[in-house]
Amino acid sequence: MANKQSPERLEPGTVIRAAMELLDEKGLDALSTRAVANRLGVRMNTVLWHVKTKARMLELMADAVVGEIPLDALPDAPDERVHELARRYRRALLALRDGAALVVGTYAAEPHTLGFAELLESPWRDGARLLWVRLLTPGTGHGRGGRADVNGTAVVISGIALVISLCSLYRSVRNDRRDITLRLHESLIDPRLQTGRKVIHEMQDVESLTPEQYELANRALASLDIAGFYCAKKYVSEKYFLDLWAPALVTLGRSAAPFLAYRDAQRPKPVWPYYRRLTAKAEHHLRGAD
Repeated sequence: MANKQSPERLEPGTVIRAAMELLDEKGLDALSTRAVANRLGVRMNTVLWHVKTKARMLELMADAVVGEIPLDALPDAPDERVHELARRYRRALLALRDGAALVVGTYAAEPHTLGFAELLESPWRDGARLLWVRLLTPGTGHGRGGRADVNGTAVVISGIALVISLCSLYRSVRNDRRDITLRLHESLIDPRLQTGRKVIHEMQDVESLTPEQYELANRALASLDIAGFYCAKKYVSEKYFLDLWAPALVTLGRSAAPFLAYRDAQRPKPVWPYYRRLTAKAEHHLRGAD
């Protein structure tokens, strides 16, 4: 039965938990944003507000599965640590219906997944150092320990290949975030949004604005709230974005204070929280630059 949720109290974590429950009950093929919305008793647009797309929802779900892997009490020996992490990874994937299909079939460059990959990579770094010592030390890899050395070398070479793959993943994620940041920048310099920011800078008071000016100012701040949301959720690089926009955000923040106060007076809670957060981050960014 659907768990009725108030849209005001709905959070991304609630959406992902509902999606995980649905996955465990009906499997990956039955999973959709509409099915999750029905389970929560809300409109599909409400779910999409929090997860944007089904693909993004799957990424967050896959990361949540990896986030359930316990990372404490790991063996000190690199090979034993890798084996134990692999066992825990397998258990986490099998603990949920279609969990393996979800995680293996999803590109989830998210905190839990990247953290687990980094933890899995560290034993291979240790092993790679050991391999170089063996290769550069005369007389190693022979005698009674020769077979063990050959096996160990094979494992380490495989590990080096894994490290290269992980480095490629990190580089790809970084480049993707940079490209999205540039596209976001291009959207924010749209002439209508620039006009809206100019209206905010030049206004004497909110009541004096024409309906068109009010709409332009409202849209300009709403667009920056979306930019703040993207930064907070790490869809784009916050540092890259603030390198471009921090001075403009700080200046606009001072001029926009009366408009924000006017909008806040009309609603039960403050409007555009991500824009406010982004403006505070911009001030900190500029202080750091000084």
